[in-house]
Amino acid sequence: MKPLSNKILRNLITEAYTAWRAEQERLRKKFPHVTVPLNPDFMWPYQPTVDTIAQRLNTKAASADQIKKRLLWRMRQVQYPFPPADRKKTRETIYQVVRKHGLQKALLDPKLIARIKLFWFLSDYYGQERRFHDRKQSHHAYPLRFHRDAMKEMARHLLWLEEMAKQNKVSRNWFSQYRPAILKAMLQEASIYCPRIIMGFKSATQIPPVKSAGDMQMDIYKAITAAVPKASNLSDNLAYHLTAVIWSSPSSIRAHKLEPTPAAVSRNIRDRRQ
Repeated sequence: MKPLSNKILRNLITEAYTAWRAEQERLRKKFPHVTVPLNPDFMWPYQPTVDTIAQRLNTKAASADQIKKRLLWRMRQVQYPFPPADRKKTRETIYQVVRKHGLQKALLDPKLIARIKLFWFLSDYYGQERRFHDRKQSHHAYPLRFHRDAMKEMARHLLWLEEMAKQNKVSRNWFSQYRPAILKAMLQEASIYCPRIIMGFKSATQIPPVKSAGDMQMDIYKAITAAVPKASNLSDNLAYHLTAVIWSSPSSIRAHKLEPTPAAVSRNIRDRRQ
């Protein structure tokens, strides 16, 4: 049997991916009004595996009321302004400032709460993705080398079947039902080990999770200013504080700190306005 070269492996994965795309396209033509993935084992159009991180986070997703309570709790933990110029002097909390200016109702607007819920979901997702990456594990919490080795062994198995059939002068069609099943399983392992398989064969260890802090802070800032009436007393400084309150981790809030600071948020917002 010929050795499994990178070229042969890539050709098999490409064959498997092409067959998978064709299968999904046939299903979409057969059921044109169905917008969700028809095959529960596959995501359309890029991921031949289920996003297990999203699944886990969705099972414990907070309700809108829980998001409101968490937001109010955060605002009660941090003084305004932060950091305080005089640490000995008692200052108002961000929550007290919000109430004084009559902004509490606006900040609990359903659209803003939905944006905050999405942001916290993405932050949790990034945190888990980062931990898996640092441990060289897949989203399934298995070592990436397991998925790599499983992919290669399936490819070798196909090569062995082809060689055995050739030696015995058996038609390749003899495995016409078995071969697609192996290709499908191999594609699943390949898509875990190479998560951007449609763009190349880089392994997951070479692709660090991406988190654009500045852009996400700008999105939160815009959502806050959009939720608050223009005639209100929402200053830019208070908006920066609220953005930092939403962005900061729960551990920072419990320590009565904002990370990033409102000043850092302010610099990011100004940079993106230019």
